[in-house]
Amino acid sequence: MPNDHITSNIRGNRIQSGLLIFGMACVVALIGYVLGGPLGFGLAIATCLAMAFLSPRVSPQLVLKMYKAQEIPRSSSPELIDLFAQLVQRAELPVSPKLYYIPSRTLNAFAVGSQRDSAVAITDGLLRILNPREVAGVLAHEVSHIRHKDMRVLGIADGVSRITGGLSQMGQLMLFLAVPSAMMNGGYMLLLVAILLISAPMINNLMQLALSRAREFNADLGAVALTGDAGGLASALTKLERATSGGGFPWIFAGRKTQTTPAMLRTHPPTDERVRRIIAAGESFLADQSVLPQLQHTPRPRQRLAPHDQNRVRKGPRWHVAGLWY
Repeated sequence: MPNDHITSNIRGNRIQSGLLIFGMACVVALIGYVLGGPLGFGLAIATCLAMAFLSPRVSPQLVLKMYKAQEIPRSSSPELIDLFAQLVQRAELPVSPKLYYIPSRTLNAFAVGSQRDSAVAITDGLLRILNPREVAGVLAHEVSHIRHKDMRVLGIADGVSRITGGLSQMGQLMLFLAVPSAMMNGGYMLLLVAILLISAPMINNLMQLALSRAREFNADLGAVALTGDAGGLASALTKLERATSGGGFPWIFAGRKTQTTPAMLRTHPPTDERVRRIIAAGESFLADQSVLPQLQHTPRPRQRLAPHDQNRVRKGPRWHVAGLWY
C-alpha cells in the first residue's frame, strides 16, 4: 500500500493536473469570448465539457496492430505473466489488462486504453537490457498509467489543444478580413486580439506538456507503491538514459536529456529529477515489503509467439505515416 509520502505526492500531482486542464479550458473560453461574445464563451465552455465526457477513445487493438504487437501467452513466459498479474492485482483494476510483446529492438513500453479496456506492451529490446527487478518497475509504471486514467486525461488535454488551434486559425482569418476597416478606426484592440490568437495555441501546448510531465511523475510514484521497490524503476530509468543518450530515436518511457530541448518543451521530465523523486518516495519502504516474485532470469518471451514473426525481431523503429515509431 502507498505510504503517506507517496499518497501526498500523488494527490499534489492530481491537483496540478486539474489546474492545468482548467487553465487550458480558460484559454479556449477566452478565445470564444473574443470571437463571439457571451455566446462564444458559452459554446467554448460547452465544447470543453463535451470533450471531457465524450473524449474519443482509440481502440487498444488498433494501436497494438500498428506496432505489430502479439499477446504473450502464459506458456511463452510464465514468470513475466505472473509478475504482471501480481502488479495488476495490487493496482485493483476493474478489468485486467493484457500484456503484449513487440518484436522490435526499440527500447519502448506503453499502456493504451481505459480501465475497462486496456493493454500494456513492451518491446524485445527493453526486455533484453533490463533485469527482472527493472522490468517490474517499468511494468508497474505502465499499470499506474492505467490506474490513474492518464490516457483519458491526456486525451482530453489533446482535444482541448486541438480546439484552441482551430479557434485560433478561424480568429486569425476573421482578423485578416477585418484589418482594412480596423486600421481606419485605430488598431490597438486589434493588435491585442492578434497577440491572443497567435499565442493561445502555444500557451495551451506548453500546459499540455506540463500535464504530461506531471502524469509521468504520478506514474513513477504509483509504480513504487505497487512494487514496494524504488530501486528497480530508478535503475531502469538510469540504464535506459545511458542506452538512449547516444541514439537518434526517441523513447517515450524515459525523458531523454539533451542539450537542445528545454525542460518545458519535453513530454517527460528529466531522468535525474525522476530518479531523485523515486528514491525519495521509496525511502520508507523496507526490502521485505516488496511482494514481487524472485525471478531467476530476465522474463523475455520465447520467440515463437506467432509463426509469421518467428525469428524476425526488428533491429530498430520504422517511420509510419501517422508519425509512430514501431
